[in-house]
Amino acid sequence: PAEPEPLPDPEQLPELEPAVEAELAEPAQQDAPQAETSPIAAPTSTAPTDRLSASTSLEGSARSQLNPDGSLLKPKAPGPLAGLRQKLGT
Repeated sequence: PAEPEPLPDPEQLPELEPAVEAELAEPAQQDAPQAETSPIAAPTSTAPTDRLSASTSLEGSARSQLNPDGSLLKPKAPGPLAGLRQKLGT
């Protein structure tokens, strides 16, 4: 195995400008660049259109969606014949 090269004596190194030497000596004390801050957007009163919407007309809590006997309420069916059963009484 080869021996590692010895480090040069600090007195033999070329001299750096004071500004460069200060940057190399204390990088932690430099001011970090600040990110540009944009104003925080205020919440809107309308819901975004890309959200999911309810697929039924039922609203409210789970309890309000139950019949007195505990069975689930069925949403009203859409379409031209949706109210026909109620109108005919069947």
